[in-house]
Amino acid sequence: MQTDKARLRAMFRGKRQAFMDAGCCGPADAAITGHILSSAIYRSAGSVFCYVSMPGEPDTYRVLEDALRTGKEVYVPKCLPGGRMLAVRIRSLAELAPGMLSIPEPVGFRDANCAAAGQPDLILVPCVSVTREGIRLGHGGGCYDRFLAEASGQAAKNDGPRRPVTLCLCYETLLAEDLPADAHDIPMDCIVTESGIIRSGYC
Repeated sequence: MQTDKARLRAMFRGKRQAFMDAGCCGPADAAITGHILSSAIYRSAGSVFCYVSMPGEPDTYRVLEDALRTGKEVYVPKCLPGGRMLAVRIRSLAELAPGMLSIPEPVGFRDANCAAAGQPDLILVPCVSVTREGIRLGHGGGCYDRFLAEASGQAAKNDGPRRPVTLCLCYETLLAEDLPADAHDIPMDCIVTESGIIRSGYC
């Protein structure tokens, strides 16, 4: 299974590089951002956990800026050794600086600014690829798998009245027909591409 996932990651990263080289990311990013900001899922969310995008990933900076401007509680990832990830609240993008793997993350944060994984209303998730049914291929570190499992576990412990809605951002060219899934993989509720929002069977 892990060998299959490694092979698929290499293939999709090659497709992503070709997409970048063709100059397609900018228009696709604008479309993806527009779909998110106009969606009822986003507009109704009082709190948002959102990854901070790196080159080659669907851009999230406009989403973060909008969420901060409109008064939503905004949380971003803080990665720790051992594949653990925290949700840290920020009030400005100026609070971000390169951290593990050079990914921008909060600096000088306090534990009081951290949210439980199941606390945000909406979680925006990166991927290498994802299927229309919500099966996600991550970057291989396992941070999001653990974080999303924790969020689901908290909802189940509370008899499941509410759990965060997950949106996986993916360029259309990187969608997959089928992907291998482990038992611990958490399916995505919705997928956002430049063509629109796809609701998986897990909504």
